[in-house]
Amino acid sequence: MKSVLFPLLVLAPPAAFASTGSVSLVDGNHLAFFFNDNLTFSTTTSASGAASDATYTASVSATTLNGALEPSRLHDAFDGYNSLVVNSTSYNGNGVSSLECGDRQLVFATQTVGSLEVSRKVFVPADAGFARWMNVVRNVGSGTETVVVRIPSELGSDDMTAIMATSSGDRTVSTADAWAVTMEALGASAVPGDVSTDPRLAHVWQNNLGAVKADTANLADGDDTPVWTYTFDLPAGQTAILLSFVSGAPTWADARAAAQSLVDLPVPTTACLTVEEWDDVVNFGVDCAGLADACTESAFDVLSGVCVKVASNEGGSCDDGTDCTVDDMCTLGSCDGDPAPEDIGAEVDANCDATVKCYVDGDGDGFRTDETVTSDDVDCADAGEATVDAPTGDCDDANATSSPDGVELAGDGIDQDCSGADQEKKGCGCDTRAAPQGSVLAMLIGATVMLRRKARRA
Repeated sequence: MKSVLFPLLVLAPPAAFASTGSVSLVDGNHLAFFFNDNLTFSTTTSASGAASDATYTASVSATTLNGALEPSRLHDAFDGYNSLVVNSTSYNGNGVSSLECGDRQLVFATQTVGSLEVSRKVFVPADAGFARWMNVVRNVGSGTETVVVRIPSELGSDDMTAIMATSSGDRTVSTADAWAVTMEALGASAVPGDVSTDPRLAHVWQNNLGAVKADTANLADGDDTPVWTYTFDLPAGQTAILLSFVSGAPTWADARAAAQSLVDLPVPTTACLTVEEWDDVVNFGVDCAGLADACTESAFDVLSGVCVKVASNEGGSCDDGTDCTVDDMCTLGSCDGDPAPEDIGAEVDANCDATVKCYVDGDGDGFRTDETVTSDDVDCADAGEATVDAPTGDCDDANATSSPDGVELAGDGIDQDCSGADQEKKGCGCDTRAAPQGSVLAMLIGATVMLRRKARRA
């Protein structure tokens, strides 16, 4: 019920209701949430882990009727929030809760409902402004069970509850919505300067990426008893987890901004959830598809609260987006290929290493050998380099006078024309050395005498 007087921040409620709101956790925006612990009685909106109220521990700048900001310690957020009923059985009488995750998360015991095991956890971060409920249902039976989860609440705004915004952009809540913002509306008798004393509330119960959607979402102006229900089939041995959030704010615009953020599950909305728990969440999801490629799948890492790449298609073909490699394949989430082969002397940097292979023309005579050299640029025009189009057949790449176009000098012991041998000199073969002058004269006289003797005999 609505409090008429400003309430004191009471951490220990009266003995008659010792378990109602007996555990308090304060969020990063100084809003203290009071949760039911070891509750042994049942009301419509009371259950183990339900919030009995939420009150600011310090003044905040709240909007007034005329739009100004007025310091106020907003209080009386709830008269019971996020009760839990599974298949018509209230989650109640489950003993004292325990704390985990740096004492920021309340853990409540398991309650058996037919062949279902029901439990819940409630998390309030020290560095952000919200409370998160994790309602866990596990089917321990031998067949598929139809599960109906009902979450009723009662707001401190009573019959002055006003819907200020919804995820669909209007002010009417429907099952198509994922969130809504409510506040205590100021009545007709209010005067300028009056301020609503209740926190403005952002209620977030699903997003459009979950497999399970709420089949009822009852919340309207003047109605302080919102109810969300989910109906789904749960196979034997399977677990389903339903998350929900609430955030308190000084203004309804702040509450709307909180709802718009929470629905996308930013850090730290998934803090203190295990990987196994996240895998069982059915009414929320995170779209990580934009990260996927040929060698990776995208997945939500609940521990870090961000989307990450996970290696896939190991050994499969892929394309690394460059012509510098061949035979690209997936290796540990990366697309890698072998350097593209290069044609020697083609002056094409096929493997993109800023070098090319050239043939060798060591003497620069225009004829290449079959030896190769690496050029530090992408041409084969430097000294000692030759392209594939350069003629071959250089028999002495250290002598520029020796090539298939060389002029042969016979008998010098050098193969200038690369014919395979030095050319021999050609001539008469006789001794052309000069004889002494007297010997020649004697030979002539002798010949003359011989001729005369022959004549006489004749």
